Amino acid sequence: MDKYITRSVRIFRPTRTTMQAGARHPQIWRLEWDFTSSRHWENPVMGWTSSGDPLQATYINFPTLESAIRFAEKQGYSYQVEPDSTLSKFAVKSYADNYRVETMNPSKISHTK
Repeated sequence: MDKYITRSVRIFRPTRTTMQAGARHPQIWRLEWDFTSSRHWENPVMGWTSSGDPLQATYINFPTLESAIRFAEKQGYSYQVEPDSTLSKFAVKSYADNYRVETMNPSKISHTK
């Protein structure tokens, strides 16, 4: 049982799925147990990776980063927080901006006559 207490965990914000195209996606933080290479093996027939680790495919979602850190500290896990992977907002511009002389690369402007 001590091998599960000494595990390290990874805390991160999961990326949105393709079904979540809107801007109002859930702001959850996920806690996953780190990969331990000593408990995995590859099936020689199918090539699948198998594991004897019961925590490998489990995760816990938290509403805030602080609650995920508090849980990891309370359980005695060493943890690593990954930076937020959400994309920043991009500047909206029109299609005509691609052809403005001020913004074009001078080498792409062709002069005739």
